Parts: sequence; structure tokens; C-alpha cells
Amino acid sequence: MAKNTIKLKKYTDIQNEYAAGGAITPGMFVVLGSAGTVTAGIPTVPMIALEDEYQGKTIDDAFASGNPVPCWVTTRGEEAYGILAAGEDVAKGDKLEVDATGKLVALASGVAVAIALDTLDLSASGAVDGRIAVRIM
Repeated sequence: MAKNTIKLKKYTDIQNEYAAGGAITPGMFVVLGSAGTVTAGIPTVPMIALEDEYQGKTIDDAFASGNPVPCWVTTRGEEAYGILAAGEDVAKGDKLEVDATGKLVALASGVAVAIALDTLDLSASGAVDGRIAVRIM
């Protein structure tokens, strides 16, 4: 079932706003750089770009470089509506890691950051990125 927000379950609400250092879509994992901007990537602490609800934006409205991005610093057990990379096939309960583009992929050699709460198969030819509910580890 499609959701209309990135935060599905929150226990804390640690949220900051940073300028986008490139194109960012809500649900991507982001990294804070030395210039004070965020870019999509593999975070050391799970931080997820949120939708800009105060401007009437949805989870499908991307941020352009330089635009302010609301970012949620998540803690264990919280649930988010992330982006699963095209080409992936995951089942409910599978561990996920973040790739260099800030999207979720099945755990291979990195560090598990989330557990899939849905089953989603994007392995078919021509598949595009998809949304998936996850629990932060």
C-alpha cells in the first residue's frame, strides 16, 4: 500500500534542514558534507530526506541543488518509507544497506541499516526505483 509520508513510525523527531548539494528525492538517505550541504549517499548515522510538507510538497517532489531539505535523523526501531533501487528483489525481513545514490539495496557487503517491512521485486527488465517501508536498525 502506497504511503504519502516518509515518517511511518517515529519515537524521536530529530529533524534538521540543510541545503541540497545535488538533486535529492524524499526517502533517500543523505550525508552531511563539510560545506554544510547534504548529498545522497551512504550515511554513518541514518539520515533521510523528508518531503517538504510546509510548502505543500509530496514525497514525489524532488529537491534541486541549493534548495533547503528537511532531514530526519532516525533511531533504532523507527520506520520510514524509503527508496529501493531498481534491479533489487527483497522479501519482508531482509536486511538492507544504502548504496552510493542514497537508495536501499539488499545487504551484500556493507552495513545493514534497515529491515524490509514489505516484499518488493524490482528485478524485471526496465524496472524503476520503488518505495518500500523499512524499520531502521
